Amino acid sequence: MKQFLLATQKQFNLLPAEENSRMKYMLSILINIKNNNITKLSDFNPTQHEELRKILKSLIRKGNSVVTLQIKLDDLLNAEKNGKWWLVGSAWKNEGVTKKVEEKPLQEKYSAKLLELAKKQRMNTDNRRNLFCILMTAEDYHDAFEKLLRLGLKGQQEREIPLVIVHCLLQEKNFNPYYALVCDQLCLSDRRHQMTLQCALWDRFRDLQSLSSYQIHILARFLAQLLIAGSLPISVLKVVEFAELDKYHIRLLRQTILSIANEENIDRVKEIFLKKYD
Repeated sequence: MKQFLLATQKQFNLLPAEENSRMKYMLSILINIKNNNITKLSDFNPTQHEELRKILKSLIRKGNSVVTLQIKLDDLLNAEKNGKWWLVGSAWKNEGVTKKVEEKPLQEKYSAKLLELAKKQRMNTDNRRNLFCILMTAEDYHDAFEKLLRLGLKGQQEREIPLVIVHCLLQEKNFNPYYALVCDQLCLSDRRHQMTLQCALWDRFRDLQSLSSYQIHILARFLAQLLIAGSLPISVLKVVEFAELDKYHIRLLRQTILSIANEENIDRVKEIFLKKYD
């Protein structure tokens, strides 16, 4: 390396003055590399390695997975007729004409017992009953996510998805991560779902006194899981009046923070509280 640099410097001295600046720059880089002094390189970023390491850790963290939609060949062959349900907002497309895919009546799709349960849970519209039955009958959160997308809901009907999910969540006797996983997939698929989920949670935050202590605990676990997954930003708590906290909000915040503190990935915990959001 030393002999190479001496030969290069000799050739550098023979070059015309107008080319000296480029060669001088190249020569200085080579000398710094030889001396293992990379910090003097003009474009060297000492934090780049750490930043890349954090990105990789966030991609391979526990619970992070790539969702594979179970699209059938029939769905692809009849995409023009029935719509591309796997694309958000595309489920009604039919040769340029907006047309909803025909759905069977709920009585033919679900059992009378399940529909009666939906009625008891105050699912007072066909849309809410349909959402409730999908959540109750899905094989897993992937299946629930795909069926919800396949509905191709718009406007107010779409905004009812997180309302029904949170309602079902709070009716469980214990925290069920299934609902958080469904919401995580929805938020990843389209930012609209993240916004509607935040609004559904804000409604609950403003009415915490109507919830029992175990329901607040379930809501806190649900919120913590979504924050850890990155589905929601910490700014979801901005509607909480921190200057006038009552015992209900203190319980919610304490249990949420404790759940986050139990996360094994320390870098992810730091990111939740330090990341800047718009």
